[in-house]
Amino acid sequence: MPEPTKTCFVIMPITTPSQRLSDYREDSKHFEHVYEHLFCPAIIKAGLSPTSPAASGSEVIQAGIIKNLAEADLVLCDLSSLNANVFFEFGIRTALNLPVVIVADEKTPNIPFDIHLINRHTYESSLDVWSINNQIDSLAIHIANSIDKSSGSNALWKYFGISASSQLNSEPATPDDKLNLILDELNFIKQQQNALENKSLTTQDLATSMLEAEKALRRARLFETKVSRPTTVSSLMLEAIKKNNIGNK
Repeated sequence: MPEPTKTCFVIMPITTPSQRLSDYREDSKHFEHVYEHLFCPAIIKAGLSPTSPAASGSEVIQAGIIKNLAEADLVLCDLSSLNANVFFEFGIRTALNLPVVIVADEKTPNIPFDIHLINRHTYESSLDVWSINNQIDSLAIHIANSIDKSSGSNALWKYFGISASSQLNSEPATPDDKLNLILDELNFIKQQQNALENKSLTTQDLATSMLEAEKALRRARLFETKVSRPTTVSSLMLEAIKKNNIGNK
């Protein structure tokens, strides 16, 4: 069998929301399993090469996602659990007037009205071994049919009569662009610290945000300068937590 030449980028929840764990057998990696055992085999069977939603290495996560949204021949969009990031990425792909395949599991019945205009495929979240092959076949057919009907464009454009699409800026990011991204990250951390002080955010939420901000700093290569003891966002925020006795109220 020849190697697929067209790509399918998958946008989907990465982790299982804590409030939805009971719906997915308490499996925090449920959506990883959906990608590995259902989406990948179905995409390959439809004749495309799957591109994972998870970034790897030192890649700037947002930049990699935007690049994949703009360059993939097809995007498979899983709206299960109505994840906000997935809707944001779906909006970007739609603005570029590029084809999208919509799927969602049976536990996510209330898809927003506008998106109902696109034919949606429903899959079974259980991924039971006795039904998974049929699910793969069914999804592969849906993907293939969606490609044939799309003619390389986004279905919502036809329904809404839109005639002008967006285009991504091909110019490389400047140091100022990277710095602005870092400042935005730090501002978000500050907002979350204030929320924690007001008891509307958990210490775990703040710790997660600190790690994300530190990753952003590394991705912007601000840690490449040779200093004996580089100051990280985490160390600064942990000092602030200790100083203000945050999280012990």
